[in-house]
Amino acid sequence: MQNKIEKQPIPEDKGGVAYILMVLFGIAALLPWNAILTSLDFFEKKMPTYQPSSVFGFAVNGLLVFTSVANMIYGHKFSYVLRISGGYLGIASLMVILPLATNALEAGNAFAVDISILTIFGVFGGIVQSSTFALGGMLPGKYMGAIMLGNGLSGISLNICRAITLAAIPDDYYMGALIYFILASLILIFCAFAHWKFQQLEFVKYYIKLANDEKNKTQRRISGVHGSALISEDAEINKSGNYLPTTDRGSQLLQVKEVKEISPLRAFFSMMFTAFKLSYTFLLSIVCVFFVTFVIFPAVICDTNIYFLHFIQNTDLRIGWTMLMFIFAFNLFDTIGRWLAGQSFGGLPDKVVLVMTYSRFIFIATTFLVDQNVGPAWLTGSDWFKLVNMALFAFTNGYCSTQCAIKAPSRALEDSKEVVGIFIGISITSGIVMGSLLALFTKGLVHGNPK
Repeated sequence: MQNKIEKQPIPEDKGGVAYILMVLFGIAALLPWNAILTSLDFFEKKMPTYQPSSVFGFAVNGLLVFTSVANMIYGHKFSYVLRISGGYLGIASLMVILPLATNALEAGNAFAVDISILTIFGVFGGIVQSSTFALGGMLPGKYMGAIMLGNGLSGISLNICRAITLAAIPDDYYMGALIYFILASLILIFCAFAHWKFQQLEFVKYYIKLANDEKNKTQRRISGVHGSALISEDAEINKSGNYLPTTDRGSQLLQVKEVKEISPLRAFFSMMFTAFKLSYTFLLSIVCVFFVTFVIFPAVICDTNIYFLHFIQNTDLRIGWTMLMFIFAFNLFDTIGRWLAGQSFGGLPDKVVLVMTYSRFIFIATTFLVDQNVGPAWLTGSDWFKLVNMALFAFTNGYCSTQCAIKAPSRALEDSKEVVGIFIGISITSGIVMGSLLALFTKGLVHGNPK
């Protein structure tokens, strides 16, 4: 008998509402980090000896891997609304405390409070990000592209907000930062209610039910709940996630001699392993993309001068606009790359994407040449080279990560797509954490240009 869900017509995403909301959730998933990133000039001014541009990235992302893994194992006990909307509200409630504490406390105490808040961000962020990518994995491929596009738009939207506050209140860094973080908090609160509406869409409910039904059937089969479980004599699992016979005589007829029951948790881990084995090529590539990015961004690649901004006499204001310009350039070209990678005409063969991904290590070399003033001044010392280097660096970050994030779930069966989605979030976070950790040392090894 066919499953009831197979007889139902597939609901449409009327008006592209689900797609638009997934873009919005992509914006919100990285909003806490982008809010910190685009206001680093404020924190650097208040705590210059603590190097926030190097340390904050690790503080925000250090726990994301652990919370993402915990969410993979235990997240099914809680609804998506609780995990995602609750996470948004938790982050929003803490975000305003950052500028208040930084301004009110002595630098050392402010740094300790900020690190504590950012660590909590990491806990909430891990739950929100992994749950968002899990949803993307269960929906058709373009919705994973929507999340990745939203990640890029997150930076651009916050860049614009930061530029407005910086231009409107150039002489009061604290008030500008406070207003900026209040705006970011309001965006998260709006996203919390938008996600509640998202879960009510028939289109979304259909694909979540489809993925969950397949996952539950596979878990029951692996755990031996049903006597008709597809288990071969030697109980060997193939890479598709199904037990198949491996003896010479077993064509397509499965011989069940004994069904050994295992715990549902162990069955789930078996599914996790199978899902990873099917998609690991692209998952490891995602790790590589963000590792390279966070080794040099923002700590090293933004540590330079833009000579056409020297007309700004106020040194602190010039530094603020320089960092904002570099970060805006990164977010702009990163978003262009994400958008192109998510279009049907923008895809490339697997091998080309992988070559592009691992070729990004060259940006570590070019960025350090700029930072150390090595090479001919007409090249590495010129504004055009710095901006072109940033543009290519950012574009490949967005394009390669999105292509890999779309390709990974397509390699998995329906029962594993949610797990692969969570693996994508873990891969992104792992790359960020490893890159941010190495950035703590690379920032200390280089002297940078005088600001």
